[in-house]
Amino acid sequence: MSDVRQRAWYAVVTSAVFMVAIAVPEVWKALEISQYLPRPLGSLLRGTAMVAVVILGVRGLHRLGMRGAAAELGWLAPVRPAVVFALLATSPMLICFAIARPIAADLAPASLAMTSLVAPFVEEVLFRAFLFRQLYRRARLGFWWSAAIPSLLFALGHVYQAQGLGELVGILAITGIGGGLLCWVFVCWADSFWAVFGLHALMNLWWDVFAVDTSALGGWLANGARLATVAIALVLAERHRRAGRRQQPVAVPDATLEQPAAMRRWTAIP
Repeated sequence: MSDVRQRAWYAVVTSAVFMVAIAVPEVWKALEISQYLPRPLGSLLRGTAMVAVVILGVRGLHRLGMRGAAAELGWLAPVRPAVVFALLATSPMLICFAIARPIAADLAPASLAMTSLVAPFVEEVLFRAFLFRQLYRRARLGFWWSAAIPSLLFALGHVYQAQGLGELVGILAITGIGGGLLCWVFVCWADSFWAVFGLHALMNLWWDVFAVDTSALGGWLANGARLATVAIALVLAERHRRAGRRQQPVAVPDATLEQPAAMRRWTAIP
């Protein structure tokens, strides 16, 4: 297969797998599965089904075993440095909200786990670890196109929170730019899933613990803290990239890795 055809193949199959994954909630709703399960459990199982579609797609696309698929999605990257990065980057939000706002009175552990762990995990698997990475590393569309596509789709996935045109525009801008930022962090951290998941999860956590807003828009205080978090995240990610601490894929003793696509090293950012 020629290089152009192979890149097109990756782009087409990636898009198809992504469409199947994001269709899971609609199928779930049509089958009325949620009515038989507690809400948190139903949301967890639905998210698990979406991630399972991605895993199956990666395994089929690259003919990988489970460990190879985990490496392809960035799950084998070191966790501890990514967590430290996320804690440092989101510290302005934690400090600012802790000083200016009380802890939410109606904080429910199950709901908090969904918004701060499950939802960020599923979204980062779909939009960054899978869609962005396959378009950027495999289809080689270039960073900007590869980042723009998942970032736009990520933003559109949050429009339900808007109550008016102004709020709609604000949410699209904030979530779209945030999606692009997470793509950049993902690349700077050598395709580490845990860096973007940690950043996303902690931003959601501080937002919900202090009940900042019911949507992703927020007010001047919230967005000031969020802007500081973005600035620190960009600086730390860029320092990490320039320091050359890129993690190589973990060697997988799987015969399927003899396939050329699976053996290709993760390329460095231009």
